[in-house]
Amino acid sequence: MKKLMALVFAVMVSTSAHADFVATGKVTKFHMSGDNFAIFLSSTSGCPSNWYYVYQYDMDSILAWKMLFDLALSVYENGKTLSIFHTTSDCSEQSFVAIDTVN
Repeated sequence: MKKLMALVFAVMVSTSAHADFVATGKVTKFHMSGDNFAIFLSSTSGCPSNWYYVYQYDMDSILAWKMLFDLALSVYENGKTLSIFHTTSDCSEQSFVAIDTVN
């Protein structure tokens, strides 16, 4: 758990802008395409259930993107709940730049 929290902290520090809460829920689908990946978040609070994307060009470094990818995939594989964050809490953005595990 300590490694997981350290990873979350490292990813959040690696983003240049502040991050606003978007949604919390279970990751029920995971998709990778080129330099981007997406999760389908079955939302329990915040924005509605939907696909949410991470674009490599939104991240400050490939390392930050890779850590976010690894953590999101781990959450998906282990059935954990997570919260996602973006530079705006606008639900129409459908992307995120930071995550935090809930359980």
